[in-house]
Amino acid sequence: MQRIRHTIRVPHPHHGRVGFTTPAVAIGLLAFMMGMALVLDRIWLETAKLELTSAAESAALAAARELASDDSLLTNSAVELRLNNARQMAASIAAQNFVCGTSVVLNTEPEGDIRFGNLVPVDNGVQFEESDTNPLAVMVTALRTQSNNNPVALFLTGVSGLPYGDVAVRVQATVQNDVIGLKAISGTPIPALPIAIWEIDPSGNRTDTWTAAIESGTGTDNYSFDSETHQVVAEADGIPELVVRTMMTGSDPNNANLQLLDIGTNLSNTEVVRQFTNGLSTDDLQSLDGSIYVGQGTTIDFPASPQFDSN
Repeated sequence: MQRIRHTIRVPHPHHGRVGFTTPAVAIGLLAFMMGMALVLDRIWLETAKLELTSAAESAALAAARELASDDSLLTNSAVELRLNNARQMAASIAAQNFVCGTSVVLNTEPEGDIRFGNLVPVDNGVQFEESDTNPLAVMVTALRTQSNNNPVALFLTGVSGLPYGDVAVRVQATVQNDVIGLKAISGTPIPALPIAIWEIDPSGNRTDTWTAAIESGTGTDNYSFDSETHQVVAEADGIPELVVRTMMTGSDPNNANLQLLDIGTNLSNTEVVRQFTNGLSTDDLQSLDGSIYVGQGTTIDFPASPQFDSN
């Protein structure tokens, strides 16, 4: 008997092809990690810029407040001292803010990060013009850059190859008297008193008006405000004062230069005391559509008390 042998060929697996996917996966993961690193670092820098902007704005407002201090009302105002106080206050407020966990530092030198000047009109608006002569505007430049040895450290430096990022912001704050109106916000009343003072005397005989006593400087000077204790003290400070007189019951109305205004209180004693203590609320201004407009020649009429017994 003849035996017939059948040979069955089984395809040999190509084990080498499996290894071709490993570099592809590694390259894909590397690309993904680099993309994530760039996204995270971008978000980190945007967060740093937002925090730095908040710090700079707080510092600029603090400096502007010093520009508007009582010292600016003096005839011989110590401008350089006021500017130095403004720089120190701005730096102090900035240091209380943090960017990526690090306190913000401002250069307080005259040629540093805090500059003073005024806003001057130009063809397309206004621009900041630096000046030390009675400045009413402040410009604050806040830096987290390599130039001041304080850049923002990034997350995945080994992947992106970038060890740090630079962040810089510049903000301005200006002191202006061009107030066009007042508006209360829910929970934040307007810090105003419901009183009206004589501005001028049409006859020109009275000296107990705002224009005569304050703007013309004929008022007495018997008191000052201590900014540290927040108390009024019996000591002259070079700033004229105005003595206000209400019309007491049975008194001569010509002796009064102040009236109590009815701003949503119907002159209720309790509500008037609240306004003197806390200011004008949104409820007080409901009949005025929530706002008091006072600028650009606008006039507004308020009910007022014919007499106001301060006792």
